[in-house]
Amino acid sequence: MVNGDFAKLTRKHGIKISAGFACTVEEIWLAVGEKVGHGSIKSLARMNSVVVIFLDQVEKVNCVFETGIAVREIFVQVQPLMLPATKVILSNVPPFITDEFLSRELSRHGKLVSPMKKMLSGCRSRRQNVHLVGIEEAIEGNNPRQFCVTVLKGILELEDIPRKDHGYRTLAPKPREEAQAVQVAKKRAAFADVKQLLQNIPDVKFGLRFPAKLRITFKGKEKYFEDPELAMSYVQNNIIPPP
Repeated sequence: MVNGDFAKLTRKHGIKISAGFACTVEEIWLAVGEKVGHGSIKSLARMNSVVVIFLDQVEKVNCVFETGIAVREIFVQVQPLMLPATKVILSNVPPFITDEFLSRELSRHGKLVSPMKKMLSGCRSRRQNVHLVGIEEAIEGNNPRQFCVTVLKGILELEDIPRKDHGYRTLAPKPREEAQAVQVAKKRAAFADVKQLLQNIPDVKFGLRFPAKLRITFKGKEKYFEDPELAMSYVQNNIIPPP
């Protein structure tokens, strides 16, 4: 059955109906016509067990889809040929938020009809870049990425290794306060013995605050030390169990 031409019809004008029981094409045509008018049906054909119908207006497709039809007083669900979907683009998503979490949260607002894909914007935000200045030349070895991850983990006092895209050394002028930077590095290195001693003690957290202040957390109490000798004395007298 064909009524009118197809010049302006698209997949949005189509519906598909699978009754789930034996019925004729004419019965489905009558049921759909009762909803939107028989003159609105521009094309109707059976494809295997599915009847495909094209209507003259997309609004009528939505109407039949929402209400369904009745064949022999039995409710029959109607599906559009093209499921309506909205493309969602998320930007500035923190790296610790996983795709599984996003999929679960988006599914609360509707069915996901396509897999999630990552898009490259062509440039990275400057806020996501970290520049380390005053690093001794060649100290990173052959793996600057792993070196940067290790340094950031210590500076930020993170329990887990941070995620990082890449790392590399660039040419840059020497900092004006190079002498001061060397002095700070020496002060931080002076806490090496205390930090090594604390590494083998359970239930103790510690880290260096900039520029050179050691933080020790033990039994819920925090202590700060700028003098390595005072820090060592505190650890030996209060944290290390007696022999």
